[in-house]
Amino acid sequence: MLGRTWGQTSDSLKLESRFSPWVAKELHAMGHEIEMLDAFDETVGHAGCIIRDPSGTLRGGWDPRSDGAVSAF
Repeated sequence: MLGRTWGQTSDSLKLESRFSPWVAKELHAMGHEIEMLDAFDETVGHAGCIIRDPSGTLRGGWDPRSDGAVSAF
């Protein structure tokens, strides 16, 4: 996630700890200010979706950073 988050003034590139340290090092070498976050940190946000594929089947998923579920009919 690049930029500010709710309640923060930092414009750093925020990476969850699930990223390889090598990725953070390379991005820093390219000039990015890196801020490491915990794995599945809620700072990154929450998302969910429902998709209808061409056959009409509904598929869905939600972000593991929060409680949630997908429901469709």
